[in-house]
Amino acid sequence: MKYIYEFGDFRMDPAEQLLLQHGRPVALTPKVFETLLILVQSEGRLVEKDAFIRQLWPEVFVEEVTLAQNISQLRKALGDGKDGTSFIQTVHKRGYRFTPAVRKVVCDTSTLLDIANEEQADVFLAGNQSVAPGPPPAGLIHSQVALTARETPELAPSLVLDMPESSRRRSFRILGAIVCVAIIVVVAGLVLRARHHRSEHLSGPSAQMRLSPILSVSGKVSDPALSPDSKEVAFIWDGENGVRGDVYVHLIGGEKPLRLTHTESGFTCCASWSPDGGQLAFGRCDDSGGAVFVVPALGGAERKVTNVACVYGNAGWPIWTADGKSMVIADQCSPKGAIGLVLFSLATGERRCLTHPEPGDRGDRSPVLSPDGSTVAFIRMHSRTANEICTIPVQGGNTRLITSDGGNYWGLMWSSGGRHIIFRSSRSGISRLWRVSSNGGPLSAESVYPEVGSQSHNGSRLAYVQSPGNWPTETLRVTLSRPGGSVVGTQTLFASASTSSAPQPSSDARELVFESDLAQDAGWTMEIWKSKSDGSDPLQLTSFHGHAGTPRWSPDGKWIAFDYRPGLRSHIYVMDSEGRNPHPVTSGPFEQQIPSWSRDGKSIYFTTNSTGDWQVWRRELASGMERQITQQGGYAAFEAYDGQTLYYTHYAGGGIWTAPINGGAEEQITEAPHHGYWGHFAVVDSGVYFLDSDAKSGPEILFYDFHTRRANPILTLKENPLPWTASLAASRDGLTLYFVQYKLTSSLALAENFQ
Repeated sequence: MKYIYEFGDFRMDPAEQLLLQHGRPVALTPKVFETLLILVQSEGRLVEKDAFIRQLWPEVFVEEVTLAQNISQLRKALGDGKDGTSFIQTVHKRGYRFTPAVRKVVCDTSTLLDIANEEQADVFLAGNQSVAPGPPPAGLIHSQVALTARETPELAPSLVLDMPESSRRRSFRILGAIVCVAIIVVVAGLVLRARHHRSEHLSGPSAQMRLSPILSVSGKVSDPALSPDSKEVAFIWDGENGVRGDVYVHLIGGEKPLRLTHTESGFTCCASWSPDGGQLAFGRCDDSGGAVFVVPALGGAERKVTNVACVYGNAGWPIWTADGKSMVIADQCSPKGAIGLVLFSLATGERRCLTHPEPGDRGDRSPVLSPDGSTVAFIRMHSRTANEICTIPVQGGNTRLITSDGGNYWGLMWSSGGRHIIFRSSRSGISRLWRVSSNGGPLSAESVYPEVGSQSHNGSRLAYVQSPGNWPTETLRVTLSRPGGSVVGTQTLFASASTSSAPQPSSDARELVFESDLAQDAGWTMEIWKSKSDGSDPLQLTSFHGHAGTPRWSPDGKWIAFDYRPGLRSHIYVMDSEGRNPHPVTSGPFEQQIPSWSRDGKSIYFTTNSTGDWQVWRRELASGMERQITQQGGYAAFEAYDGQTLYYTHYAGGGIWTAPINGGAEEQITEAPHHGYWGHFAVVDSGVYFLDSDAKSGPEILFYDFHTRRANPILTLKENPLPWTASLAASRDGLTLYFVQYKLTSSLALAENFQ
């Protein structure tokens, strides 16, 4: 007996794993389809998270965030929330409930005839004359019946109604039988066509894959890399080394990973095996810059190969060429140029530039080698959230643009046959997997691979990270006995699986503004929010569906400045304190971001790369005049409360600097914040609070006293601070601190049996 479920505009066929909306297939991955089926069959009852996970992944350990991502993708496919439509209700900390009425239809001629009783037949047929529009009677496939009646003149309702009652009912039964057979034929045709489409476009992996956990640990795991023999996996993990991370190698099926590096400062990234499996390359960034290193895979001393530029803590993204004689790395080809791809000879140190991004771009990153070793796919960053996917031959040649819509892409991987590129993107509003032909063309939702990761040479194994799409954060408020004094109280303001950062108190300390993706299930869409100083009554102020961040109050509390990317470049915006009338105050072809107000409220400081490197500028709001303040580099900036001095950091790290607003010598006053933590400082009346991420006891907040010119520790964070944000703030009197920290649990998993 065959069942079809109907709800809203949708029809669902479990046997064929097919979802139709208005007769058209809706693309769902197998797991997302199973997620929908569990909800549909729950008949409106609450499905607890644990039970959900056990049904979806009976033999695989997964985190709750994986379920949340499935639910998020399902909501997107159903149009949940669009035009007020609701399908899935989230029950906080418990599970999910399917809200629409579901009709279970038996698609069998005899059964359908039994269900289509005389009363239903009369109501349905009479509805053409007198019944108000509404859902058709349960138990019948009514939308298809109506369609057939319109398309088949000899069985049109008007003719049927002219028949005697017995003939009319007999005709209706015949019509129902024809419709059911027609539906089976249509569904079978759609499935065969979909399977044919899959066989033409997928590059080898089978849907009968086996998933198994490799390890699950506390902390952030990233950059998995399968060894050439696919028996080991290398990765970066910060669980034993705080915020820094180190390179590890783990034997698949083994008990404990082998730690290969001991990083003392900065960030480690991008593990990559040599073709013979004897060495691993990786990158490291700190205050002194970036470099690519190699280390023996069995353990031993690391060796620096070459210096490179850094991008968000990533150095070089080194990958070995197939012959083992060279590496493709991401680095600058000129001192102030954008980062491109470079072919680096390990024997001679010779560099040959492969790509040449446009001035003003963030540059090229994340190179991955095709299975045949001939081509490199990479991401070209126009800005932090507007990127493209490109390819280029390893030995040089023309850059091919694979995508051209300025989407937000990350995590590239070639399909096993090299015909497609798999990647993660939030271009549809949620973070999910997509694929595109390696020759370019339309993008389609990925339905085979469970995640982007590292494949074995024959494509039969895939190692990947199971971790939250966002960084679960908590925002804390700390009360001190005096500026720079002891802690007298700590309160958690926000704690969720979403990412909230950059809290800033108003001048009267009654309210906070912050950036957050609280309204999103996944992805990197950030909006500006406001709450009371204790975290209560959160209110979303912007709805750009893009990336808005680093909000700052005006001194009078009437305005909020922030940065936002309406296109390829970010600009400074201002709106009133209720979120009304947001409008840009800067423009141009360069990045302009991280605003702060002058103490008289007449000007805004901001950071821009218009001169080729990051500098702090000041813009007078009344006249529009702009003036460069820093000359030796500058990133985030705050004016002192005396209105005479500017305090700022550098993008690459290297402490807090100070300069007279009207010109004069620039001076470094602290060694921290370090690389990646440019926004972790706050200026108050009597000094500056700042974060030392490299402190031996763990990430530590210190207070630099203007009078003594000394820095003293205040507190040590229990978790990791959130990098690349402005996530440390303080009240003007220095008695209250606000900061953001995060805690991740990550899992490495293995997918097998693709062939």
